[in-house]
Amino acid sequence: MAGVNQLVRGALTCGKPAPRFGYLAPYRQQAKMVAWDYLKLYTKSVPGRKVSESELYVEFPAGCGGGRVSLYGADNYDALRGIYLDGAVVDEPADMAPEVWTDFLRPALSDRVGWCVWIGTPKGRNAFFRLYDAALKDPEYFTMLLKASESGILPADELLSAKKHMGEDSFNREYECSFAAAVPGAIWGGVISQLRNQRRIVDFLCDQAAPLYTFWDLGRSDYTCIWLIQMIGKDINLLDFYSAKGQGPGHYAEVIAQWEKRHGRSVKAHYLPHDAEHEDRQGGTWRGDLLHAGLEHLNVVFCTPDKWRGIHRLTETLLPRCWIHATNCSKTFGTPLDATPSGLDCLEYYSRRELNENGIISEEPLHDEYSHGADALRTFSEAYATGTLGGDAEVALESRRGHSGPRTALRGPSESSYPFSQKRQRLFRVIR
Repeated sequence: MAGVNQLVRGALTCGKPAPRFGYLAPYRQQAKMVAWDYLKLYTKSVPGRKVSESELYVEFPAGCGGGRVSLYGADNYDALRGIYLDGAVVDEPADMAPEVWTDFLRPALSDRVGWCVWIGTPKGRNAFFRLYDAALKDPEYFTMLLKASESGILPADELLSAKKHMGEDSFNREYECSFAAAVPGAIWGGVISQLRNQRRIVDFLCDQAAPLYTFWDLGRSDYTCIWLIQMIGKDINLLDFYSAKGQGPGHYAEVIAQWEKRHGRSVKAHYLPHDAEHEDRQGGTWRGDLLHAGLEHLNVVFCTPDKWRGIHRLTETLLPRCWIHATNCSKTFGTPLDATPSGLDCLEYYSRRELNENGIISEEPLHDEYSHGADALRTFSEAYATGTLGGDAEVALESRRGHSGPRTALRGPSESSYPFSQKRQRLFRVIR
């Protein structure tokens, strides 16, 4: 309501030729449901205004500034490239891709040196959080965090009732503007919370006796993400993480070289997703380009089409065995306003959405800024399940952990461990 009135005021008082103002929601239909009735209501007293139900805009006559207020959806922001805006209100930016601001909205405001207001509900430490966090330290921005418990807008008994029925996480997120509250639909949020409680997200040293492996998700214009992992007994150590977009294979080869120098160990093998063999327009492939950049021991993991298998395997079998390097896996890259999510963010905020097609309700993993780092770890899950992790990673002995029990093969064709037997002995090389 306040955002719509800010746009109307701007359109009536701008003073520039043909003023243009926009309200942007994650989806165009959402913008219509949230703001369209308000926009018509607060402009009905303006004589001669024009209302376009099909294009979702209200335009004022020349005698009232000649401005226009339009409603847009961020789901197809590429279709909006080239427009100019004197002012914009961005509602629920936590549900939008960061590129909406960097690639579309910021350039659209430059033509007229326009202004922008962000309003919304936190959903973890995503691009909206980073924007807010940067704005706190930037004199160019005004910031306000308006908690329901402090604003006085809602009565105290209503807040108590809402908290009782919604639960603490949902209440803190929706009413108290908490960026720390659990994200709705988070796939691994509970597992990561459990690892925190078990103090398994800490800084630790690279084990000089265990091999290093990398697991990838690939993208040329989108994010490429890499996990650096060691497997020691039953423990899976997520030692480092890196992500960037718009970079060539040589850039990532240099990252691997820096890791090897920092940790004092060479990477034994690299595991790439199935699209590493897909040819681009020039006939090249990621695998070929990485080989040309100097990386060796490249393996392509052919993933099952059912993403949920790898996700559930990580949830139930693999992630509970993980140790996550707190510093290395919490780094973000890029600028404060366009930072790439950290590895820990990707695990904590990887989420699902509900689909309703012809009355059939299903869920699918959400493709967003966090899904690429999660998919890189899913490459590890698929390699684990198909037995393509080779050499020293295939077998670990309980005695390495100080136990005197039977030998146990911890990697192989099966998802679960099984006792080491004479029959299986020929399949694995025992590491003493």
